Amino acid sequence: MTRKVFLSFEEFTQAWRQENIPEPKGLDLLRDSGPRLSHRWKRLAVPLLSLCLLLAAGTALSAAIWDSPKLRNKQGDVVFSYGQTNPEQMEKDAQSRQLFEKYRGIRQDAEVNAAPGEMNYLLITELYELDHYFYTAQKKSVFTSPQALQAATATAFQLPAYVPEKLAFLQGIIQYEGEPVDSEALYQEAKRAGLDYIVRPAKLKPEALNIYLEYGGSAAPDAPAVPVLRIGIRPEKDLSLANMTASDANHKAYEIVTIKGQEALYIKDEQLLYLPVQTAEGGLIYEIRSVFTQGREQPGGKSGNQPQPVSREELVKVAASLLGN
Repeated sequence: MTRKVFLSFEEFTQAWRQENIPEPKGLDLLRDSGPRLSHRWKRLAVPLLSLCLLLAAGTALSAAIWDSPKLRNKQGDVVFSYGQTNPEQMEKDAQSRQLFEKYRGIRQDAEVNAAPGEMNYLLITELYELDHYFYTAQKKSVFTSPQALQAATATAFQLPAYVPEKLAFLQGIIQYEGEPVDSEALYQEAKRAGLDYIVRPAKLKPEALNIYLEYGGSAAPDAPAVPVLRIGIRPEKDLSLANMTASDANHKAYEIVTIKGQEALYIKDEQLLYLPVQTAEGGLIYEIRSVFTQGREQPGGKSGNQPQPVSREELVKVAASLLGN
């Protein structure tokens, strides 16, 4: 008996049809049902289909079927895809995390030693050999007003016209793009010299790699916990190819929300709303999230006032204000 894992439903159905096995009713419906197919049915479908193949042909074909919602804009074009990383990449990501921990001190030094207006490219030989990954480090650029944040980058983005009551702008952070380097040449240089890692400085560009905004209430040490609204913004040249990095959609409850004709993705367990917006330069993905600050503990181990997180409805209002009229 052989076992083969497929990373797309199309590959799975093609392999099914090459076997001399009766096709079950509804096979095509599974492929086309999209994000609105119930989680319960999808999770039952995979072991059921694999079992049918095993019994009928003596061959176990298991399909890696996962929820893969695609968000669309007002014109019906796909602007954002959310799916699960394939097993091979997940294994590489796990190894990468171990290497990141191994070289934590080196990564911190690369950030601390970055000169003003520059970033450091840190190429760790083991990490590059694993997945052609190299690390970039730069000092954080922190801004205390939203206007200063907007003026500090050539990347155009919207500030929310609405934030929940009692929340005010706390800070903004920009990570900038850097001038490109030839990563393969850098790797070969490190290998020739027998180095575990190599650092190369490069000038920062005015365009943003990531933008972060944080809104909150009182940060007094004796104040109870307060909800905090965080908005991450990342430019994407092609939104249709954008997705969550190393996401595990199969284990997360989500909801597609339509806001002013634009679809957004709400991840319930993370209190997180993804809003993709097309722009003249390609697109932006706004990640609108509800988190907490630490508050003082009351006698008996209970925090005072027990605040509620920013609700789904409020996150949707924030997203709507980013879309304008």
